[in-house]
Amino acid sequence: APLQSNPPVRLWTRVASRSALFLLGFLWISVNDEHKAKGRKSPAIIVSNHISFIEILFFLSQEEIPAFVMKKTCNSVPLIGSIATQFHGGVQVDNKSVGQRGTEIIRDKVRRMEKERRRNPGAYHQPLVIFPEGTTSNGSCFLRFRSGAFVSGTPVQPVYFNFRFKNFSPTYESILTPVYFLRLVTQVSRHHQNIKS
Repeated sequence: APLQSNPPVRLWTRVASRSALFLLGFLWISVNDEHKAKGRKSPAIIVSNHISFIEILFFLSQEEIPAFVMKKTCNSVPLIGSIATQFHGGVQVDNKSVGQRGTEIIRDKVRRMEKERRRNPGAYHQPLVIFPEGTTSNGSCFLRFRSGAFVSGTPVQPVYFNFRFKNFSPTYESILTPVYFLRLVTQVSRHHQNIKS
């Protein structure tokens, strides 16, 4: 069976990801999930703003661990890259495959997912997380969305991340990675993360 459908692998991923968030200072994460509150089925596609790697850790800590559409360069991100792509069936898009080719890769993945959901409605099915901005930002505004998340015509579940902080913004933009991690883990005050879906 694929690793992403293996309960022990999913449990290990959830525990490791939530522990990492805790160590990084995210002691409390509030989630306003109107989708689940209304008793709707899990969405096939989740579209989210992308302001740091924290969103990936959050999604990996959830009961339904998704697959991700990620640039191949994300494989070099320690731990997170390999977990998201190798263990949980991530879709890798080459930087040279942006535009029409990247859109086709995503559309083919969504079609396979939808076909499998219809074939085995009672089985475990991963949602697919797409960051339509294509890169991280400081969260002050949305970047231009790429079309790959929407071309299949499948309904999407929007998710919005917002950080409350006092001394250092957890958003990941224009900062050296070692400096980012050092500042993140050495804050006197801890971070609070708001998520709306």
